[in-house]
Formats: sequence, C-alpha cells, structure tokens
Amino acid sequence: MYRVAAATLILIAMFFVGIADAQQTRLYRWVDEDGKVHFSDRLEPSSGTSDYDRFNASGVRISQPDRPQSRQQRREAEQVRRSHQRDQALLAAHPTELALLRAHDEQRARVEFNLRASQANVERIQRDIRARADSRPDGGGDDRELAELNRRLQAERKNLEQLQVYRFELYETQNQEIERFRELHESAAADSFPSGVNGNQIPD
Repeated sequence: MYRVAAATLILIAMFFVGIADAQQTRLYRWVDEDGKVHFSDRLEPSSGTSDYDRFNASGVRISQPDRPQSRQQRREAEQVRRSHQRDQALLAAHPTELALLRAHDEQRARVEFNLRASQANVERIQRDIRARADSRPDGGGDDRELAELNRRLQAERKNLEQLQVYRFELYETQNQEIERFRELHESAAADSFPSGVNGNQIPD
C-alpha cells in the first residue's frame, strides 16, 4: 500500500514538473537580413538582440523585453526632446505673437546697427589707406603703417561678411519661429474645443 502511494506521489510530482517545464519554455521569433522568419527555443547569435519577439509554450507572445536603442534611435529621441524644450521656451518667453514680433524687431535692430557700424569702418579704413598712399613721396618702399591699414581692412571686411550671413540666418530663424509659434497656438486652440464642436457651432 505504501509503495502504491509512493508511486502515485512520484507520478503526480513528475506531472507538475512537466507542466512547469512547459510553462518555462520560451520560443523566439526573429527576421533575418533576407526577410526570412525564424522560430527557435533559444536566441541564435545571428539573430541579433535588438529586434525579436518571445512566446511561451502556448504560443502567446510575452511582453517584449527592453530593447537597446540604436544610435539612430537615440539621436532621433534626443532631437525630439530638444525640439520639445525649444517649443516650451518659445511659449514661455513670448506669451503672445505680438510679443514675439517685438522681440524679433529688437534683434534685427541690433544686427542692422552692427552692420552699419562695420560698413562705416570699412569706408573709414579705405579713406585712411588712400590718404596714406597719397602722402608717400615716392609711392614705393616698405610702409608698415599702410600694411597695417590693409590688414585691418581685410579683417573688417570679413567681419562685415559674417554679419551679413548672420542677418540672413537670423531672418530665416525668426520666420521659422513665427510659423512654429502659430502652429503651437493653433494646436492648443484645437485641443481646447469640446468634443462634438464643429467650428463655432455648439450643439444644444
């Protein structure tokens, strides 16, 4: 009798162990570079570790494990994060479109002032160079002062060109800011409408 009971207990234990093993069985599914789908009870090294699905013994997909992001995915996520920060900063700094336009006008005024100053410096140095050249009796020989004036002229011309490029880029950036500002406000206004509202007509 005791042997029968012992044998029964062993069979029951083996039954539950088999169930546990079946429940712990994992199947992996992945697609290779040629687009062919593979199934296996273990993840092959050739499958990679960033794109696969895992199933239990019943064929039910288990929640996918955390997958490491690729460099491109991390770059895109960082771009989204920075874009969101810029949007928040834009709205926080300028509560209305009029305030944004005024800020743009102030920036443009500073740039235009610097451009006029640089252009005036170029013209002044050119006059100094002509005056220095006319004051030389023989028109030749080594003239350190004239050489210094020419060096300053080249530097100021370079500064003027950089300011002109900056002005163009600033105007482009400001136009993009205005468009983005309007998009954000239009999106916020659309989200604020109650459901079922069409235009300005509110249902009874």
